[in-house]
Amino acid sequence: MAYASPPRFRFGQKLTIVLLLSCVAGFVLAMVDRRPWMRVNTAPPVPEELPAEPDPPVSTEEPEKEHPAPAGPFLADQQLDGLFREVHLKISRAEYDAAAGQLDRVKEIQVAKKERRATLRSWKSRVRIFRELVRETRKGRIIPMPGMTRLELKNGGKIVARSLHEREGSYTLEEITGIRSRIDKGDVARIKKLDPRTAFWEIWEKLKVLCAPFGIEARDEKENDLFVFRFQLEKGRSVSGERFFALADFCVSNGANRLVTTLFDEALKRDRNLVKKVHEKKGDRLVSLLLYFLSVPSPADVEYLFNEVLQPRYSDTGAFRERLRNDPESLDRLAMILEKPVDLKPDGKEDPPTSPGKPATEESLPEATPDGIRKTILRGDEYYREAMKHLLRSDPSKSQESWGEENRKALDLFRKAAGAYAEAQEGYERTANIPSALLDRFRETQIRISLCRKRSVSGR
Repeated sequence: MAYASPPRFRFGQKLTIVLLLSCVAGFVLAMVDRRPWMRVNTAPPVPEELPAEPDPPVSTEEPEKEHPAPAGPFLADQQLDGLFREVHLKISRAEYDAAAGQLDRVKEIQVAKKERRATLRSWKSRVRIFRELVRETRKGRIIPMPGMTRLELKNGGKIVARSLHEREGSYTLEEITGIRSRIDKGDVARIKKLDPRTAFWEIWEKLKVLCAPFGIEARDEKENDLFVFRFQLEKGRSVSGERFFALADFCVSNGANRLVTTLFDEALKRDRNLVKKVHEKKGDRLVSLLLYFLSVPSPADVEYLFNEVLQPRYSDTGAFRERLRNDPESLDRLAMILEKPVDLKPDGKEDPPTSPGKPATEESLPEATPDGIRKTILRGDEYYREAMKHLLRSDPSKSQESWGEENRKALDLFRKAAGAYAEAQEGYERTANIPSALLDRFRETQIRISLCRKRSVSGR
């Protein structure tokens, strides 16, 4: 019986075949889907920017996408929360107009819950007050940061300027404090244009210097890699709301808008009538500026300031009523410069009882005024009336030759009138009350003296 030999296993050959088949299968699969290999990033690499100065954000909130109004009658709590976060972010950057625009799109009738309606009203009121305060600053609006320049001086000092102009042999500049000056080129070692981050920190350092004399400690602290700015009073010190408003005004003038809201909040915490006070002060400052333009005279400045600024917004201030509305002499001068009658809009307020449409020299003196003091006051009134005649004739547009002499005569007579009124005040005992009619005469005369002085300097 014959036996067949057993088949050989041939392990090596089979392993070789399996490896070949695996390689072929892998290659086929790779060729079928080549897309992962074909993805090439054609965009140029973006270099990582390392700022020279730390960026000073004041809020840890991230900007949210705007939430559209729902189809139904009421806003959801989630939408209100998103709105309030957006508004908070905007006011932290002093973007009050944008915040007001967002809030105005939401009406209380769209909010179902009473407490949420109260929150909405609170936000609207806060933004409204901020906008009113901004209008009372020197700029009157929020501005972007001007281009800042740092001048390093040879004596080791430095000047940070928000405006710089080169002239022959010198630079004329306006510092961040508002001071305008001129400096010789030979005194400057180096001039460097500042990027906004560096400029911000220069403004912050100057703000700390401005705070120190009043016992205000300005601190910057880093929280979660972000800067927070705080103002704290030294123990035992008290600072008015108007002082904090002045610091906010400094920041507004230099475009350091991330500090404005914090300073406004500090000011309002100390004085809830702050808006009215700063409104009155700016009105007084603008009326004084108008009287200066009247004395120069500068018809274009007078027309713009009176028609575009004072009449629409500051006719309700005490300075406007007392020094313009109830002062026939100022109104006559205004009509003469504008070459047309002055149309005063009613302000809806009663005139002060001490100024019933008459100049200060026509206010009645109390019956109990001593005869000697009365004679001195009447002598001052004569000087005042005579001075006004010369003042009204001192118009360069009417008489180029004689206006300077007329202005000088008016100034001399106003000084005599002020001297008489001062002598009359000295006639009262220290404990006695000086009549308001005499004080008004003295105050009005001092204003006229100041105007004549400015006019004489501008005419040189």
